[in-house]
Amino acid sequence: MMYGAEWLRKRRVKIVHVAQMLRKRELGVNPPGTNFLRGAYEFYQCIHPGKALHGIDRKGFVLKRFSPCGRYLICFTSTYHSVSVRNYTTFTHAHNNVNAFEDVFPERFTVNVVSGAEEGSVLMRDCLFITPDSRHIIVALESLVSETAATLLDVYRNNESLDGSICDRYQMNVDRVWVAHGVHLVGRLFAVLSLQHQTIHFLHIDERTGRFIILNRVGRHLYDDDDLVSMGLHDDDQVTFTGLKQRLLTALYRRCVRAGCVDQFLHMFGQLRSLRMWQMQIIDSDVVLIRFVQEDAFTSGTSISMAPAVFVFYNWRTAQIVNVFERNSQQFGMIVERCLEELKHPEMLDNRFPCTAQYCQQGALLYERIKFFLVHITGESGSETHRRLVSQLPFSTTLAPTNSPYLDPSMFSYDDRLLATIERMRLPDKEVVKFHSRVTGLPLFQMSVSRGRYVQLLFHPSEPFAISADRSHPNTRATFHVPPLIPQT
Repeated sequence: MMYGAEWLRKRRVKIVHVAQMLRKRELGVNPPGTNFLRGAYEFYQCIHPGKALHGIDRKGFVLKRFSPCGRYLICFTSTYHSVSVRNYTTFTHAHNNVNAFEDVFPERFTVNVVSGAEEGSVLMRDCLFITPDSRHIIVALESLVSETAATLLDVYRNNESLDGSICDRYQMNVDRVWVAHGVHLVGRLFAVLSLQHQTIHFLHIDERTGRFIILNRVGRHLYDDDDLVSMGLHDDDQVTFTGLKQRLLTALYRRCVRAGCVDQFLHMFGQLRSLRMWQMQIIDSDVVLIRFVQEDAFTSGTSISMAPAVFVFYNWRTAQIVNVFERNSQQFGMIVERCLEELKHPEMLDNRFPCTAQYCQQGALLYERIKFFLVHITGESGSETHRRLVSQLPFSTTLAPTNSPYLDPSMFSYDDRLLATIERMRLPDKEVVKFHSRVTGLPLFQMSVSRGRYVQLLFHPSEPFAISADRSHPNTRATFHVPPLIPQT
């Protein structure tokens, strides 16, 4: 029989056709409030960068990232002395392999950020921040000065993307800064953690001039006028804690008083007084998350990431400790699990399609699958799963944004490790990335990335265009990934 049980069991595959989508959008049959999703976002199912144009000469530039608006591509020169901002015209100009890079990305301006007095300085490869309005760029310079001083000089510069002028600089002498976990930008609030001086510098980037406005320096003092008080109370016979550590010890002591375990605080006081700031990230405009570890962890042979840690939520405007958690705290693990999007992507102020387990169903299923594997296969407990999640905090700065529609797990399915490899900019050599549609469940397209040891894959924020290149060798050729309708001559 033609219409039997097998016919009823057969799943109907939804047809994804651009003509039908255009017809529904023009007739206005989509439900109210779904115009962005049904009238624009769903078209990415039909147009995708499935064709690879290999052998693109990138003129020796180190490709870094697209601006949030998608109108600019930020590059470093091969000497790491200059920043080049290039306009993005459109991927339709990529049909000529000879001058494809110049046609798609004509030069807007190039700024030399290494002056004659800073000879020997180079741009830090992993430090590049762009304000949400795409008007200002923050980069860093590092240089080894005289051997007698034995210092590392980090210079933070700011150049405006409109005319290519250097607006301001913020210099930190005789210092050590970990860019991945110690420099953060959310909106126009910029924070830098000094490991050498145990101080967090809070700066505001002026919207009009692009200059750095010093808001506060938290470490030795909590307010600007604290130095006036401490100068008159100095005693060589007493050990003075920094202002932030004093607040931390006070918060822990009061907690022990409420719990009736002051003896435990006194027993652990020697370890608590040796805590030092190691990592930091901005949570919102007022609160930062700081990870403290013991001073011995910096010199021990074991990995410092496995050392006991104390996580502190600190309000730097009111100089108050919001809360303190230890690494094995189950309550803290549940908080991180429920607020993963705010902790992992605080810089994405307008993220309509988050991909973390907090809001995305596919992300939640992936997280539950990983947790099931850890609990039932490896024999670990639920608290051990939370400890693994907490050990990643504070989350590192994302150098390669993953806010492309093609990386939205609710629309496309791909390898579970793809997002992590894109963020680390280390795709395997000769990698073929396959994408399947979440709507139909059928394969849509695949991307053959460039060859190399450290291959990066940069997606355009809104258009069906991507670039793959080996970031370790600027002279190697790149690959443009465009829709199949673009002819190749």
